Amino acid sequence: MGPLGLTVTERNLAEEIDQSVTSTPARSCDNADARNRGVRRATAAVFRRYMPKPVGEPYDSTVAYIEAHYLVD
Repeated sequence: MGPLGLTVTERNLAEEIDQSVTSTPARSCDNADARNRGVRRATAAVFRRYMPKPVGEPYDSTVAYIEAHYLVD
């Protein structure tokens, strides 16, 4: 069982985003902008499975969280 308060869809979404972000290659030759674009594309692809367009909330908050916690050099 996942964290309390999360629906199956939310839990699946979180797991898929984590897998996509951690598997997005962050090569040392990539600059921060290139890594950011790659992560945004990977996140948007996951969101498209659950909503028509990855815009607004919760997509914006998710990208902000990923940038703060996954894209640290």
